[in-house]
Amino acid sequence: MRVMTDNTNNQLFNACSFIQAGQQEDYRVRLVWAAPATVAPVARISAAQTASCNGVIQFRDSSRFQPETWMWNFGDGQTSSLKNPLHQYVASGTYTVKLKVTNTIGADSITRTNYISVSGISGIIAPSCYPNVATPSPNNGTTRVRFGNLDKTSALASVDGGYVDYSCTDSAVVTITGFQGINLTVNSGNANTAENCKVYIDYNNDGLMEDFEQVLNSQNNIVHTTVVTPSVFQCLGVPVRMRVITDNRFNQIYNSCYNPAQGQVEDYSVKITNPASTASVKNLPSILVYPNPSTGIFNISGFGNGRMDWEVCDMSGRKVASGVEANISSDRQLDLRDLPAGLYQVKVTTQSGPVVKRISVQK
Repeated sequence: MRVMTDNTNNQLFNACSFIQAGQQEDYRVRLVWAAPATVAPVARISAAQTASCNGVIQFRDSSRFQPETWMWNFGDGQTSSLKNPLHQYVASGTYTVKLKVTNTIGADSITRTNYISVSGISGIIAPSCYPNVATPSPNNGTTRVRFGNLDKTSALASVDGGYVDYSCTDSAVVTITGFQGINLTVNSGNANTAENCKVYIDYNNDGLMEDFEQVLNSQNNIVHTTVVTPSVFQCLGVPVRMRVITDNRFNQIYNSCYNPAQGQVEDYSVKITNPASTASVKNLPSILVYPNPSTGIFNISGFGNGRMDWEVCDMSGRKVASGVEANISSDRQLDLRDLPAGLYQVKVTTQSGPVVKRISVQK
């Protein structure tokens, strides 16, 4: 396979065109033909974790004999036709999960009673996006993360799944003195597979993990390491999300919402402490969004007087609504009835800073 790029003023005519200012790269590609199914599928259900404190569960289809369609029933009234769905439960409880798979030969179903246990939905603030890995590889993924008192080992992407949220069970407590740096080390891939890696810490606790919150950028390595100087004034004493992304060394990781082709995304909880510090945690407004769930009409209160910026994103991080309100002195009503049923993030920004709330639109 030949890939050719050149300046916009230079036209590429064919595979042998002369390149003046760009680049030509050749790759080897193997096309694999999948034989049609000869027997009916056998349904199997698995999940990276079956217990959650924030309601997020990554399901995986482990069915045999080439299923071609999937129908999941998560036990909370919601369904999905994806092969490996990421599901958000909105209430604590125990849930029975069902899966029906089909191919051209036949169909099969499985029920796992009380398979998922959700102990709460108020863990660390939910991220603005949940990455999806196209083909979790047996050679790619994160195998160990060390930061503060955290030392977590895990399996590669094909075993643990493309996205794994450890934020409920695995937390790094980082104690700093002044501007002391803390070592962060990520091991990835098998012994012979170098990968790219990026790590983000949601310092301002708004769920976005933006570019300025990137703390590690390592290319074409098996062991990725850096020294992190935490931002104590923004998240001292407050648990926030840390996202670790790894992927094949040929795939560039663009941002915290990047969907790896073969690698893995793992989320952790980080709490930065400094017993000798007199710095106080940044005071953010106590925003209330109610009723929640709602059919689409939500009230926002608690932001005080003055300007308010708001935006609504779906769980993939795509902005679906936004607005600016000036000189607001009372509750503000948002009309989101045009949005389809589902979970969304509402980000409200005032003079005191941003606050992100999760809402549910039900039809």
